[in-house]
Amino acid sequence: MSAQIIGGPKMVSADLDAFTSVADSLEEIAAELDIVAYAFRTEGTNIGCQASVMPGCPAALGVRAPGHETVLYPALAAELQRQSEQYTVLVNRFRDCSQRLVEVYSGYSWADRAAERLITEGIQLVFSKYPAQTTAAGLALGLTAITAGSVKEGGPNLLYGLTETGWAQEGLLSGFGTVISGKGLPTLGRKFAIGGIFSTDEVNEAATSVSRVGSPAYDLFQGNALTVERVEPNMPFLDAPRTIEEAMRNLYLLGQERLYGKDGTGLSYGTVAIQKYENADGTVSWLVTIPGTDGKPDSPFGWPQNADLMSDEQERRMNADSARMVMEAMEQAGIGADEPVALIGHSQGGIVSAVLASDFKDRYNFQHVVTCGSPIANHSIPKDTWVTSIENQDEFVSKLDGAANPARDTWLTVRGDSSPGAADPDRPFDAVTVEGTKERRELTHGMNYLIAAFQSASAKGNFSLNAHERHFGNLVSGKLKETMYFRGRMSHSGQEEAYTATGLPRQMSDSLSEQSRERVQSQMMDTAGNAVKDAIKDRLKGGLRMKGK
Repeated sequence: MSAQIIGGPKMVSADLDAFTSVADSLEEIAAELDIVAYAFRTEGTNIGCQASVMPGCPAALGVRAPGHETVLYPALAAELQRQSEQYTVLVNRFRDCSQRLVEVYSGYSWADRAAERLITEGIQLVFSKYPAQTTAAGLALGLTAITAGSVKEGGPNLLYGLTETGWAQEGLLSGFGTVISGKGLPTLGRKFAIGGIFSTDEVNEAATSVSRVGSPAYDLFQGNALTVERVEPNMPFLDAPRTIEEAMRNLYLLGQERLYGKDGTGLSYGTVAIQKYENADGTVSWLVTIPGTDGKPDSPFGWPQNADLMSDEQERRMNADSARMVMEAMEQAGIGADEPVALIGHSQGGIVSAVLASDFKDRYNFQHVVTCGSPIANHSIPKDTWVTSIENQDEFVSKLDGAANPARDTWLTVRGDSSPGAADPDRPFDAVTVEGTKERRELTHGMNYLIAAFQSASAKGNFSLNAHERHFGNLVSGKLKETMYFRGRMSHSGQEEAYTATGLPRQMSDSLSEQSRERVQSQMMDTAGNAVKDAIKDRLKGGLRMKGK
């Protein structure tokens, strides 16, 4: 996994010719040193060969003969080898510096971002004008990637359809958003559908359209009464993170534990962690850790809540079940309005973090937000709140906003790129190896891939990333006083025990046979699904009718 760093303050006036010249000079020095290293290595080999043809000579055996000043062949060969190795170390350092210099330049270059924006907007324009044809082309592109990847692996793997089309996903998704929201449909005699070209929030507008229908329908299934209670693990679990990477590892552990329970803590789905730090001056700061979607039937972190959080309507975002749950947990934890708070979240947890920082900024003092694989480009987080976003080029989920993250002094994006094979441990600037991976292509949305992307970025010594590390580290530098865990559940009555595993209120469930319960549940889900489908169809039909005019 390798990484690119986007955003942060421009520390230099980037001159490509100057950067290239210095990088070339460093590479030339490395080449010259490599020649010297080769010479030492060759002479060491020659000395060894000379010693081998003089078996009776004491010097060849490394023995000093009495009364003679001799050069001991083994010692000389060893010294030449040592010199060769030292020069090789210098070669690698100069070459790493050359590569690092080029990477630093790319970190401050906006050319890639401009090109990506042009591609995204171009695909969006074509999609909004020709949705059926563009969808067919996208499916063909995905199928080609699946076929090529599966042949390479020697077995079917559908994930190549996602991982190999990352360059087109933001454009396709924003184009799809223009169709659902109606933003790109031609009106008032316009010949081309250019309504969304100059904006980036098409997906968020589409999320509002989906949420207006899907959220009430899902409430019929899940209920809208939220219960949040503090729970205790069976054993000490999360420690005190002092860096962004350590906080990411805690996020990974909590997400795994609440779904699989491998560590035996007893923590379950719908659980967040809140850690309280006490500083030397008596002040208090907080870290809130929010895992992603768990998809359980009575969890506030279900799949439909993502549409609520992605909406372009503030009230709808604020009323999303997962956002309400975290806010309630923060209130129960006793976080003061002026006490500094850092948030870190994975996937939906990252979107919740962005919603809190943008929409509840007047209620709490949010100082730093760390998101991992979360589509938050269009959330209006204040400029004085630091944002560190870790994404992967081929993970798909972080592309769901249909736009690239803002790049500013306080908003930094680490974008990883995966490739098969193990990284070279002697060249940490190149890439790092992802922990816990399989030999097959995987979706890089997992926290292990995102952690590896951050590790790769950290190895580059980027000034802006170091500044984000310091800012986050200052917030969690105090003594950890307490780690609290809060669990959320959804129901119709507001009481957790009144909710059944079928997703129906217990009173209704008790009055129905098992077969009837399944039928009612299926009907409710079909109603929700059909309503969303109908809304999309209406948009498409409306666009086609208008086009015909």
